[in-house]
Amino acid sequence: MTKVKLSINLFGGFSITDGKGLDLTPRATKTQALVALLATSKHYRRSRAWLQDHLWSDREAEQASGSLRQTLHDLRKTLGDASIVVEATRSVITLDADLIEISPMHDGPATEAEFLAGMDVRDPEFNDWMRAMRAHYEAQNVATVAEDSTKSQLWTPSAAIEKPAPIQVRIIAEGHGNPDNVILETVLIEAIQRSLNEGFDVQFSYDLPDKAFQGSKIDTGLVLRVQGLTNQIGEQHVRASLEDLTGLRSFWGETVRIAENEGAGPESFSCQSLAHRATVAFAELLMEDQGLAQSLAASDADMMAASALRKMFTMRPEEVAEAGVLLQAAVERQNRGLYHAWLAQVHCIQHVEQQSSDSDALREQTDAHVRYALELEPMNSNVLAATANARLIFDNDTIQSGALARQSVTLNRSNPLCWFAWANANLYGGSLETAYAAAVTAQALGARSSIEFWTSFQQALSAAVTGRLSEAMSYASVSNALAPNFRPPLRYLAGIASQLGRMPDASRALTRLSSLEEEFSVERMVNDPSYPVSMMRRAKLLQPDKLTDLL
Repeated sequence: MTKVKLSINLFGGFSITDGKGLDLTPRATKTQALVALLATSKHYRRSRAWLQDHLWSDREAEQASGSLRQTLHDLRKTLGDASIVVEATRSVITLDADLIEISPMHDGPATEAEFLAGMDVRDPEFNDWMRAMRAHYEAQNVATVAEDSTKSQLWTPSAAIEKPAPIQVRIIAEGHGNPDNVILETVLIEAIQRSLNEGFDVQFSYDLPDKAFQGSKIDTGLVLRVQGLTNQIGEQHVRASLEDLTGLRSFWGETVRIAENEGAGPESFSCQSLAHRATVAFAELLMEDQGLAQSLAASDADMMAASALRKMFTMRPEEVAEAGVLLQAAVERQNRGLYHAWLAQVHCIQHVEQQSSDSDALREQTDAHVRYALELEPMNSNVLAATANARLIFDNDTIQSGALARQSVTLNRSNPLCWFAWANANLYGGSLETAYAAAVTAQALGARSSIEFWTSFQQALSAAVTGRLSEAMSYASVSNALAPNFRPPLRYLAGIASQLGRMPDASRALTRLSSLEEEFSVERMVNDPSYPVSMMRRAKLLQPDKLTDLL
């Protein structure tokens, strides 16, 4: 094939042209997106797994792999003689650096045009990535988010930050005169309202069964409909749903039964767990339906923070770095304590997972973000939970961490991240049974939500440290099944399985770890005190004689 140098334009409308100005731009949006993902990567190379995760995140691995192969075939067909620029192996896809020219080049965009303007890819992971890249180019004027995000200057408040209009949510309660149902609905509404206000800028108006409409009438927005129900044998249920104003479209809905021993008061665990799932559904709805988000006038800062939250808990270095970029951009738009708290959480992950080369800078930035977060939103449970984790990880201060975590639980009992922080503080503080009970609560609240993998791992960790090895093995396996690239449960699976004599399981976990960590070795896991398995050491789950020969 003839070697033809291609010019790839990423700003304004995406385009590919050859040296003679011939337009070779693929017509299919996902084919364009594939080129964009490659063209913005270090060395113009991405793994097939990463590309599949960002273009077909809603498909099973085998189906996503087939879609990638077809898209790659379509790209080569479009490029014709210039297709030599695309190199593919069984594991990675690369653009030949000698045969492409990125416009603008990697020293930063020389244009004010929007990155990939007009590109509409129906995949939430790609849209998260594109949002991060747009924020990155706008804020830093450089070309890749793969660099270490902790090397940026310490953030200082901006003098002029505009406050956007809030998202309108109308609450409709349908108690139908039954006092017990009304109480149930009130508890649920208060829990959902508290959680939504902590994460987003939301304005509520109300339709209540025993009162006239409260608040100004709104023509756009979402309806949160709640309904308490009592059947003929006295069993109570409660339902929550997110709908459009016309009632013709339901975005999400769920009904739960209230157990006989929990009652309908503020301590109702069923109401608290349903409130958390409603909050998660609200966030995911905004992330996955860009048209709806625009119609609701969701702020850029809110959307960036929601994207960042989804990315940071993957624990994958590049996505954690992208989360940091998104949150820095969010802070510049709207100076919320919550965004500072999430930045502190990003830095905690980077520190524990050894994703930063400058631990002193990381510590300094985390301390600043903790101070800003607590100053700006001291009564936000997410802020308190994240800052509790930061005080524990960077300062090993179990007293401050415990105080912050305890207050977070008091403020919002439906937030599993608060119980997660409370479990951590007690785990490292030596109150192991308290830690275990908190982890069980976190896992139960997080069940059937997008963070179930995270809370399942916390229960596995607490169970392991308290000697419940079979239970620990079970929940570590659940965490791994829900998030196969999430490394912490694999580490514990290896240690727990070896203790239980399940050597094939231990061997599989170690093999998977070695594929996810370039510098992984059993010797390092067992002997390197900086390797993030301190609780495994405390629980004496790292036995060299059992692990050394398994990999």
